[in-house]
Amino acid sequence: MDGHDGQAASIGTFAEVSLASIDEDERANRAGHAHHIEELAASIEENGLLQPIVLERTSQGDRARFRLIAGARRLRALRLLNRATAAALVVDPITDSARLALGIIENVQRDNLTGAERSRSLLALRDMVGGSTKTAAELIGIHPASFRRAVRHGRPASSAPWPGSASGSRCRRSTV
Repeated sequence: MDGHDGQAASIGTFAEVSLASIDEDERANRAGHAHHIEELAASIEENGLLQPIVLERTSQGDRARFRLIAGARRLRALRLLNRATAAALVVDPITDSARLALGIIENVQRDNLTGAERSRSLLALRDMVGGSTKTAAELIGIHPASFRRAVRHGRPASSAPWPGSASGSRCRRSTV
């Protein structure tokens, strides 16, 4: 709720989007293991797409284009399955730091993300917001001290779980 009029704040629109109209960020990590994408594709084939991809509208008009914000593995799995469309949450254009924060939030929830990968992502986010640890930590909903520890040690501190973790209910979450 937004606290003003009792109505939930809108974060985007759900839509079925053509895969041909989706562009992946050129900075996205494409070095995923093919067998992980194949396993995800098999799961999607059997169970359907359980979580929509997140897209940013990049153009209007007759041929709308979209930039992938979150869900690169899901998108690659859908393409592997030769699907024509995907369920997506389409958001209005956002800032580079918000886009990066959404990608980091998505990634830190992955089990197979290494401490080094997490640390690099957090440092990139901090750089994106002008070097402020406090601002970067607020964007992903963790305490600045936990952010610093995660960067130093390559893993989150046990006293401050990452958003989406099993014990993440103690963690303050912020909207991005």
